Amino acid sequence: MSNRVQNAGVISVPKLSTHPILLFTRACLLGIMALTLAANSSDSQFQHVVRNPRAYHDKRLRIVAMADVTGDHFALYYPPPPKTADDLKRQIFVALRYNPSITSYDKYDKRLVEVTGVIDATRHGPFGGYACEIVAGRIRFAR
Repeated sequence: MSNRVQNAGVISVPKLSTHPILLFTRACLLGIMALTLAANSSDSQFQHVVRNPRAYHDKRLRIVAMADVTGDHFALYYPPPPKTADDLKRQIFVALRYNPSITSYDKYDKRLVEVTGVIDATRHGPFGGYACEIVAGRIRFAR
């Protein structure tokens, strides 16, 4: 045996200065993902449709919001509930198709509902003050 030192393979270890950068990058990516999920939530989608109905004209959407039902009047709103006629601008009128098996939509009043239908940005409800209309294809209680 020889007393000579043998050359071992080099093991690279990342510098400690890059470690905080990786943590920061991961934190930023998680933050962006959280903001994206929040931006795609049902309440922000409702708010975006109310602010810019033309962007959704003739598009099929699923909207989750509170229902305001009185007789044949059916509108969607995001809390707080509307109090004045000026609040119609932040509501979406629900255009209901005739269905002889449904006699009343009162069971949805003041409840969180999911309405799937096509947005019509050119129509603004019977009084003309709503943000837009959604031609309802399906209405059910939100989960």
